Parts: sequence; C-alpha cells; structure tokens
Amino acid sequence: MPAIDVSLTVDVEFSIGGAFADPEACAPVGLAHVDCSAEGEDHGLPFLLRILGRHGFQATFFVETAQTAWFGDAPMASVVRRLLEAGQDVQLHLHPCWSWFRDPDWRERLRRAAPLDDCAALQPSELAESMREGAEALIRWGAPRPVAFRAGGLRAGLNVHRAMKLAGIGLGSNVGLGYAAPRDPELLTLASGVREPVEGVRETPVTSYLAPRPSGSPGRRLMTVTGASFGEMRGLLEQAAARGISPVTILTHPFEFVKAAPPGFPGVRPNRLNKARLRRLCAYLAARPDLYRVTSFAQGDSRWRTQAAADPALRVSPAAALGRLAANALNDRLRKL
Repeated sequence: MPAIDVSLTVDVEFSIGGAFADPEACAPVGLAHVDCSAEGEDHGLPFLLRILGRHGFQATFFVETAQTAWFGDAPMASVVRRLLEAGQDVQLHLHPCWSWFRDPDWRERLRRAAPLDDCAALQPSELAESMREGAEALIRWGAPRPVAFRAGGLRAGLNVHRAMKLAGIGLGSNVGLGYAAPRDPELLTLASGVREPVEGVRETPVTSYLAPRPSGSPGRRLMTVTGASFGEMRGLLEQAAARGISPVTILTHPFEFVKAAPPGFPGVRPNRLNKARLRRLCAYLAARPDLYRVTSFAQGDSRWRTQAAADPALRVSPAAALGRLAANALNDRLRKL
C-alpha cells in the first residue's frame, strides 16, 4: 500500500487578550501570542520552525487575517515572511470576531451585544467577502493566493463551504468532530481523510478518533498535540496507514508550547510535554517514509481533489487513553513538566 499523506497544520492567530471581557483594562496581544517567550527562549513559532526544518517538513500554517482590524498589516506580515523564508505553506484562517474593532465605538457597543465568532453563522456572501479580503492580505504579505481555508474555532457549516465556493477556495479544513459540532448534519460524518465534495468544496477535516472515556463509553477526540499523547498519535497513524486513510490532519497552535503560570509563580513557562510530543511525532514520521508522506495543503491540493474517500473509524485503546489522561493531568499540575 502506498504511503499516506500526513498534514501537520498550525493555526497562527493573535489573541483578543480579554478586550471583550474588560475593554478598559485589556487589549489584544499580537506577536507575543505567536512567539511565546518563556525562560529566555521562544517556544512558539520559532520552535515549530526549527523542528520542521530539522526534518525538511512543509506544514500548513492557517494564518488569521481579520486581526488587521486592530493591528493593521505589519505584525502578521512579519510572521508570514518568516513562514515563507522557512519554506512553509501559508493558507487562510478567519476569526470574524475581529471585525468588531472596525467600529470606533466598539467598547460602547459591547454594552448592548456580544461579538460573533462563528463563520458558519454568517451569510455566505458576507463570509465570502471576508475570505476575499483575507486572501488579498496574504498576497500583500507575499504569500501565494490561498487554496485552502479553515474557519476560526472549527465552526463548520454548509454556509462556510458555500462561501468558499463563492470566494474560489476549493479545499477546506473546517470540521473537527470531538471539539465543535458542525451546524449542519451533513457534516457530522466527516471524521478523517479527504471527503467527497460538500457544496462543491473538498473538506479535509482535522482527524478525529474514538477514545474510551471515564464513563466507559467511547467519545470523539480531535487529533491535536495538546489533546493526544504521542502513543495515541502513533497508533492512530499506524491504523490510518493500514486502512489507506489519507490525509491524516493534525492540529496545533504556537501557544500550545507554553503554559500559564500557577498562582505564586511569575510569567509563563515552557510546555515541555507538548514540545516533546511534537519532537517525537516528527522524528517518527521522518523515520517511516514507507508509511507516511508529510504533505502540506498546497502540496496535496490537486491530488486530494480527485482522491476517493476512505474513512473507517480510528480508535485508541483504553491503556493509551489512560496514559494520556495521566500525562495531561500531571502536565496541568507540575511547573517543570
């Protein structure tokens, strides 16, 4: 059986920084939310680029563009330049809540309504216009016109796919079962691999899988560096390779490689568990080119658009799930892990 595609995807976004909850005291956070400095080192994007470069991997960075309503072009343009200089793939990501800052009276407006951050709740024509604006921003920053889109917060729905078609973007990665339920039942079966066209758009969901829960019944989980142990990811990749499920799409964010300090400790600190997971995952993928081909969305676009779907359920064992629960619990509690 030929090697399956594995797509490492990173959502690159700035943070609202509590500005909607306390607009007088808080403001959005830009590059600090991407570089993630702690203990004299950058653990976010610079760390990711070092690991990817070590193995010669091209990942897909879904870059959020609506934040220009607050920051303008310069901060994220500098991020995109770094990504392109490192040979990485840049695609489009949107969190529509940023459009709130286009209103000069946004603070007063918060007294009457809450910002919307759900692409699937927007009308297709409105969302398509935001996609076009986002694509033009990426082009201004030096990136090619995007071929793929990911909705902020994985808020999926048929309106998203309809908007993508209007905007001329043919490949999506919006569905994340186990994290956010799609608005429309037609999308509830999209768990992994490339799927048949939905509203004329190929959906490549973030891979999800079945895992035992403390209650005993299995539940859906998303394949992320934070949410899945290395053992779980390796087992899921082996299952996908044996069954021809392709691509396997894994999600992470730069801020997942630091964690907030507990009470009594200053600042943030490295998330050593998540950093170790990414190192082990990339080393494993690099060691098995017979099974896995690390492929960005730009690299896989034409092949995935014609690829037949294959999606038997992926699942992890109780032992693997228990190991992840224990490791994550310790990671939440111990400063130095």
